[in-house]
Amino acid sequence: HRGLAYSHKGEHDKSIADLSKAADLAPKAAGIYLERGNSYARKKENRSAIADYTKAIDLDPKYPVVYYNRGNALINENQFDLAIADYTKAIDIDPKFAAAYSNRGNGYLQKKEFDRAIADATRAIELDPKWVWAYRVRAEAYEAKGEKADADKDRQKAKELEGRPD
Repeated sequence: HRGLAYSHKGEHDKSIADLSKAADLAPKAAGIYLERGNSYARKKENRSAIADYTKAIDLDPKYPVVYYNRGNALINENQFDLAIADYTKAIDIDPKFAAAYSNRGNGYLQKKEFDRAIADATRAIELDPKWVWAYRVRAEAYEAKGEKADADKDRQKAKELEGRPD
């Protein structure tokens, strides 16, 4: 699909225009709204992204990545409770969705619920030991709790996974 090709090339305005035409032709195709939402999100137009993700969810409520993506847009709008709810829904649909756990952990981190952030980041690491973001979330939560040694250990692991020295 041309809208996806534009998106992958970073031409998000063209992607949005093309996907808008596709939505006019196939208004019940949830994937179109997901992809247009992704293009809006890449442009940092979170409210438009949220609207498209919501439309995709209305059309197909069993698609975990849409809840995950809407959660990301909600985090960017500082709507942490709504983001956490979306990540939870994504996890309910796909209990092995490591990224949803780490991002929900980030939501808890933003709310200063550090133990919950650590628990979610730890679960993400159990599911995907190479998921760098989970180590970063957990390190920040440990740091906020004053557990510097654990924070340093997770930061070092994140650096190793990224292939960075020191």
